[in-house]
Amino acid sequence: MPEFTLRITGPTACGSRISGPLLRDLLGLVSEGSRRALRMRVEGRSIAKGTPPAWLAPGAGFDFTGLSGGSCVVHIEAPTLAQAAPDEFAQGSLFLDYQASAVGLWTQSLEDALEGKADSELFDTGLLDEIEADLKRVFAHSIDGIEIANGAPDARPIVLKPESVERVQRLRLQTPLSMRVRVAGRLGSLRHSDRRFTLILGDGRSVTGIAEGVEDRHLASLWGQTVVVSGLAVFRPSGALLRIEADHIARASPADLEIWSQIPRPLGADLDIRTLYQPQGPRSGVNAFFGKWPGDETDEEINSLLEELS
Repeated sequence: MPEFTLRITGPTACGSRISGPLLRDLLGLVSEGSRRALRMRVEGRSIAKGTPPAWLAPGAGFDFTGLSGGSCVVHIEAPTLAQAAPDEFAQGSLFLDYQASAVGLWTQSLEDALEGKADSELFDTGLLDEIEADLKRVFAHSIDGIEIANGAPDARPIVLKPESVERVQRLRLQTPLSMRVRVAGRLGSLRHSDRRFTLILGDGRSVTGIAEGVEDRHLASLWGQTVVVSGLAVFRPSGALLRIEADHIARASPADLEIWSQIPRPLGADLDIRTLYQPQGPRSGVNAFFGKWPGDETDEEINSLLEELS
């Protein structure tokens, strides 16, 4: 099985000993991150409502195999996806290496997030939320850093520092809010196991989605047809579309194709904030009203009113 190590540095790194709470939070960092990273790769989303799929728990599993002295190194072993959940992953896929482990997939997502790759497909806000929360818990134990390695002699370790929390947070806050959209195109592919689909637009580009709110038989009848999809558009930090969470799919009319066959963009994506800046002169901006009476009464009228009030 693939082996991974987490080398801890800082005052609490005591050779072959480690505090129970720190070990708990370190293993939680790996466990929760691996679950969400695996689901992200398989389903295109890191979290979802309802009962998790049966393959998720075994697929994201790993073993804690001990500590190394000298520099406080935590050792874990993670089975490949094909070993952990053969019923789901043994057949292989064009899109996912089933000889990889969920822990390995998590390290790839983590690396993209730390490097600030705003257009990455390896994470969404659900995974970024989890990474940020887990790192905060780990670094609350007064450690200086964590070096994550996959056991390969030529592999470059992933280095986590307290400032890594801010990097992930910035990426999460940069992500545009999801919004309701309609998109029209041809339903080019459909995977019944997790309800993922591909929509081919009029210009040949494609978008991916999840048809969770659509009845199975109705969805199957639309395969290969020109359809219009209504749902929630989820974006990457770059503003590019990550997926559509569809709650309604119907056959499209020619008018639908003409209007809706385009990739959704987040609100405000075309706004250049620099265009909002306007230079101010002696008679513009705040200078146009500062020190002036906000009315057209004469001085005599104002004095008369003040005398009546006094």
